Amino acid sequence: MISTFLNASGALLKRKTKLVILLCFFMPSLVFPYEFPPERSESDADNEIGWLVAPLPIVVEGIGTGFPIAASISNIFKKTDLLMAKTFLKGDFEVSLFSLSKFPVVDEKLLFSLGFTDFYMPFRSYDRGIDSGKEDYYQTLEKFNSNFVTLQSQLYNQRLEFLLSYSAGGTKIEKIFDIDGNDFSNIQSPERSWIDHVIGTQIDLTDNHLDPSKGLRIGLIA
Repeated sequence: MISTFLNASGALLKRKTKLVILLCFFMPSLVFPYEFPPERSESDADNEIGWLVAPLPIVVEGIGTGFPIAASISNIFKKTDLLMAKTFLKGDFEVSLFSLSKFPVVDEKLLFSLGFTDFYMPFRSYDRGIDSGKEDYYQTLEKFNSNFVTLQSQLYNQRLEFLLSYSAGGTKIEKIFDIDGNDFSNIQSPERSWIDHVIGTQIDLTDNHLDPSKGLRIGLIA
């Protein structure tokens, strides 16, 4: 009897396995009212160069002012994007930012990205609770820095992607301000730092890698 039961259970498991495989095979045609995976679409904007340069004056009540200038250039080399920002006029804040995204190393199949930030900026933190109000906050003036390096491998018209990334950074609070602008500069704030390593992969079965409207995308990051 036990042998008969085990044989029946094994046969049932095999039938369930076959059913799952069939569902995985036919599910896209049942769920999507179009050919799956959809054909890749591409617009002129995916390759045309675009740019923006703008001043970004900043005034934070009770702390001070800053005047950085930002520049962004898209598709500067093939599909490489460039982003920069820098404070040129002396003020209470300092901003330095540089980012180079998706520079083709090997025939647009191996892409390289890097960037760094170096801020001396205010950050606002709110208290949240049933009795908190809109003025229940404090502001910090912090030194913040970070950098990252990323390698991406994109194959089969960006359908399959592998990612390897390293990033590190740190932050230290220099001053704390209350809502009235009172300065608490004699605080004991240790510097916090971090290091992150990211490995990931992605299957992109959509109509467009940057702006999809059809299809399915599955990713895994560790």
